[in-house]
Amino acid sequence: MKITKPDFYKDFHCIADRCRHSCCIGWEIDIDEDSLARYDTVPGPSGEKPRGNPDRADGYACFHLTGDEERCPFLKENGLCEMILTLGEDALCEICTEHPRFRNFFSEREEIGLGLCCEEACRILYSHKGPITLETEGNDGTPLDPWEKKLLSIREQMLEAAQVPARTFPERIGKLLALAESSVVEDDLPACFDRFFETLPTLEILDSAWRDCLAGFRELAFVAPAHPEYADKLLWYLIYRHISQAEDMEDLAARTVFVIASTY
Repeated sequence: MKITKPDFYKDFHCIADRCRHSCCIGWEIDIDEDSLARYDTVPGPSGEKPRGNPDRADGYACFHLTGDEERCPFLKENGLCEMILTLGEDALCEICTEHPRFRNFFSEREEIGLGLCCEEACRILYSHKGPITLETEGNDGTPLDPWEKKLLSIREQMLEAAQVPARTFPERIGKLLALAESSVVEDDLPACFDRFFETLPTLEILDSAWRDCLAGFRELAFVAPAHPEYADKLLWYLIYRHISQAEDMEDLAARTVFVIASTY
């Protein structure tokens, strides 16, 4: 099977104790079955915490978070991981190994990327010089079905349109809407943004400061991208991550409006 990833993917490494918004704080950390079974076999004092800490119920397990900040029990005060320091990086459970990566699947390829919940992933994306490209390695798998072929062809054109420097940002948006065969036109976008900003506060919010950010973004919506120097890169990223999961043209059109609203 082919593996496809952005050209900046290889530059990612967890910055551990230098991270200002640790993914080891405030997140419930699920433990996969293989890791849980491995923790149960760790001998001696170094295995006491991996064996004894997980909350287990009905085949589900997660690390018991501690304190008001809900910290992972293995997160030391200096921001380093006690499990890595005592048992090695290979001892991490699947979610800790994979985060912040995401994966999308097609018949003949697996696509990998970095989620922007991670500040280091954001830094790498926004500091990228020149057009972003996709790198593919591996062998052909099962041939793409007709919808996958069409979807990837449209997405390829969208990714190109997102980075054309000769086009203004509104021109890029118009091109994306046309490629998605969206019934939404540019004049409809303010109403779409209103619904978008009504929905966002109803989602799970980890940091209350996010509500203040949303209020500020809403005032700027559709005036101009909040950070124009990053807009083309964010637009590219959102197309790569979200358009590829569209199930049909109607879904593709809806996802395109979501991508545009998220970029503004």
